[in-house]
Amino acid sequence: MTPTLLDERDYYPLLDQRAAPGLVIFTGPACGACRRLKAVLQDMAPPLAGLEVFEVNAEAAPGLVEALEVFYLPALFLYRDGDYHGPVHAELRADALLAGIVAAAAAPRQEPP
Repeated sequence: MTPTLLDERDYYPLLDQRAAPGLVIFTGPACGACRRLKAVLQDMAPPLAGLEVFEVNAEAAPGLVEALEVFYLPALFLYRDGDYHGPVHAELRADALLAGIVAAAAAPRQEPP
């Protein structure tokens, strides 16, 4: 699974018009935990069928980092039907990530920060 790269220009327009769920991960080039997350997501590809993964380089998108109140990397956010459903909080293990994604998807839509 190769994430679709997003930047400040296309972040909101692309996610606002998506009907399918989308998982956004904020990463950084020097972030070891980010590399670990990508490896776990790659291994999870079959259970994540129908979920598109997007990646934002936090260093290149400071406006998004500020708008979404990203304080640590990796940071994960779930969107569904064009709506923000909130952050995904989970350990970097396949079972924990899947549970976090399912919980965020089941939660009501939220106002973005």
